[in-house]
Amino acid sequence: MSSPAELKAQILKLTRDYSALMHKGQRPGDDAAHAPWAPGQTIPYAGRVFDENEVEAAVGATLDFWLTLGPEGEAFEKELAALLGVKHSLLVNSGSSANLVALATFTTHKLPPHKRILPGDEVITVAAGFPTTVAPIIQSGAVAVFLDNDPITGNIRPEQLEAAYAPGKTKAVMIAHALGNPFDLCAVLAFCRKHDLWLIEDNCDALGCTYSMPESRARALGLDHLLKIAEANAAENAEILKRGNAEMLTENAENLKTENLKSESDLSKFQNFSVSKSSYDRVSKFSAPRSPKIPFIRDGILTAYTGTFGDISTQSFYPPHHLTMGEGGAVNIISKPPLKTYAESFRDWGRDCWCASGKDDTCHKRFGWQLGELPKGYDHKYIYSHLGYNLKPLDPQAAIGRQQLKKLPAFIEARKRNWETLRAGLDCVSDVLDFTLPAHAVRWVPPSERARTEKLKLGNSEILKFESAAENAVTRSENAENLKRGNAETAPEKAENLKSGNADIQSSGVSKFQNFSVSEFSDVRVSEFSDVPVSEFQNFKISKFDFSACFEWDATGCRVDTSWFGFMLRVKAGAPFSHTDLARALDEKKIGNRMFFGGNLLRQPVFVQMRQDRPHAIRLVGSNGSTVSPVNSSTIAAAFPGADAIMNEAIFLGTYPGLTAEMLAYEIQVIRDFVAARRK
Repeated sequence: MSSPAELKAQILKLTRDYSALMHKGQRPGDDAAHAPWAPGQTIPYAGRVFDENEVEAAVGATLDFWLTLGPEGEAFEKELAALLGVKHSLLVNSGSSANLVALATFTTHKLPPHKRILPGDEVITVAAGFPTTVAPIIQSGAVAVFLDNDPITGNIRPEQLEAAYAPGKTKAVMIAHALGNPFDLCAVLAFCRKHDLWLIEDNCDALGCTYSMPESRARALGLDHLLKIAEANAAENAEILKRGNAEMLTENAENLKTENLKSESDLSKFQNFSVSKSSYDRVSKFSAPRSPKIPFIRDGILTAYTGTFGDISTQSFYPPHHLTMGEGGAVNIISKPPLKTYAESFRDWGRDCWCASGKDDTCHKRFGWQLGELPKGYDHKYIYSHLGYNLKPLDPQAAIGRQQLKKLPAFIEARKRNWETLRAGLDCVSDVLDFTLPAHAVRWVPPSERARTEKLKLGNSEILKFESAAENAVTRSENAENLKRGNAETAPEKAENLKSGNADIQSSGVSKFQNFSVSEFSDVRVSEFSDVPVSEFQNFKISKFDFSACFEWDATGCRVDTSWFGFMLRVKAGAPFSHTDLARALDEKKIGNRMFFGGNLLRQPVFVQMRQDRPHAIRLVGSNGSTVSPVNSSTIAAAFPGADAIMNEAIFLGTYPGLTAEMLAYEIQVIRDFVAARRK
C-alpha cells in the first residue's frame, strides 16, 4: 500500500495535469499555453490569472486540512511584509474587511486620547471611489469629510486638504490610490505631518506601484523607516547591479550575434544594430535587467511601494486585483508595531489575547491577567478589549496567495505594458476621449516623440549602454531601417504577416520579435490580425518596462511607477456619444468594462438617504474651500465637479495580465470603429 506522502504526491501530480488541461484561459496573456482567443469571445476586464502551481497549492493545503488560518497564512503574512518593507501584514477575508479593521484600529482606547478616533471626530476622504473606503468611517461613528476628485488622475485634490481640516476634530485621512494611480503622497503626507494625523492608504488597487520623492523631502517627512530599509538594501542592490549587468551584457551580446547570424550571414548588414530601451523591452530572447530591492535610493531619490508611506495600508486579493486568494485581503502595519496588536484584536473577535489559532500561552501568563472587572487569572483567550469581528481567511487561500506572490513582478510589468498599449493605440481618438495621467505627470509622450536613444536605469546608476557593450552606435531610426531591409531580404514570410496597413513601423518597431505592441504601428487592422501566427505573441516574457519615459513630469522631483488596475478613459464634452453609449457598445462586443466604481458616492442611494437619516455623519467641503450647506443635488454639482465628471464621463478597461496581444488589439479597433461610426 502506498504511504500518505506517496498518495499525496500522486494526487498533486494529477491535480497539475488536470489544471493544465482545464485552466488554459486563466494563464498569463504572454504564456504560450494560454487558450487561443478570437473575436466574439469574451474579454474580461479582470480576472484570476494562475497556473498549475496555485491549484496544486490549494489542493495540497486542503489535503493537510488545516482549514483556519495556519502555517500557510503565517508564511504569506511574512512574505508580503518582506516584499513591501512593512513591519507586519495581517491577512483578512477581503479588502473591505481590511479597511474596516484599519479604521477600527485607530478607535482603540489604548491610544493616547488626542490620537484616538472617537464618535464625532472627522476623517478626510474623497467623493468618487469605492464605497468600502468610506463606509468604515461612518460605521465607526466618525464623520466622513468629503473632498473632490481630480478627474485627470482620479485622486484627491490635495490643495483642498487644509480647508477640510478642523482643529481638535480631524484625526485621519483615509483615501485610495485610484485604479492603481498613486495619489500625491508627498502633499498628503506633508498635511498629515503638519497636523499630526493618521494616514490610512487604501492600497487595494495599487499593489506593486511605487512612489518616488527626493531623499531630502523623505527625511523632512519623517520616512525614516523607508530610508533605513533603503540604506540596508544598498549593498545588495549594488551587487545585483554589478552581477546582473555583467551577465546581461554578455548574454545580450551573444543573443544579438545569434539573431543576426540567423537573419543574414553577411553581418555587415546588421553591424550597426543597437538595442534601445523600448525595443529591448519587447524582445524575449534578450536578457532582462535585474531589478533592485525596493525601497531604494538612487541619484538622491527614494523609491518605495505605495502602501508603505502612511501608518496603515490595506490590500485586496479579490480576483480582479493584482493577485488573488479568491477572497482575501491584508492590513499592513507600516512602521508602528503596537498597531499590530490593536488591528489583530479587531480582526479576531476583539480579544485581548494575541495567540494564533491553535496556539496557547504565547505570553506565558495565560492565567495571570486581571483586566476590566474580571477576576484575576481569568483565561486570557477569553478576555475581550474591543468590539471586534471574525475576519480571518482560510489557510488554503493563503497557500494560493503564496504562489501568486511569486508571479507579482511579472503581473506588475504586464499591467504597465497593457496600459501603454491601450494608450498608444487609442491616441488617434484623443479628440473625443480623455485619458488618465499618473500623479506628477503633465503629459503622456507618444512613442514617436520619445528620445531616440534611451538608457535603461537600474539600482543606483545607469547600467546599460548597449551601444558600447556590443560596439553598436546607431540610432533607433537606423535600427528600424536595418531591420526593415534585413527582414525583407531574409524573412519574407514575416512581411506577409504585416499587411499593407500595418507596415508603417515607428522608430522603435521590431516586427520580428514576439511582443506585438499596438503602439508600434500607425494603423492596426484587426481583420488582418488572424494572419499573424499566435506564436508571434504568446511566448513573450516581459522585462523591465521603462514607465517614466512615457510621460513628462512636473518639477516636484516626485514620480510614480504605476501598476495600473485599469485603463480609465473619459468621454469629452461635445463628443457624439456618451460614456454609457461606449460602455454599451463594448458590452455588445463582449469587451469587459466598468464605470469608476461608485462614481460620486454622494449621489448613491445610501448617501441620499443618509442626508435625511444621519445628516451629521458626513461633511462636504467644496472646491471653493467652504463647507457645503445645504446639501442637495445642486450644491453637490457646484462643489464636486471632478467627482461628477468621473461619474458622468468615465469608464475603464482591463489591464490585467491575462490579456493577450490579440485581445488588446481587438479592443483598440472596436473603440476606433465605434468612434468613426459616431462621427459620421
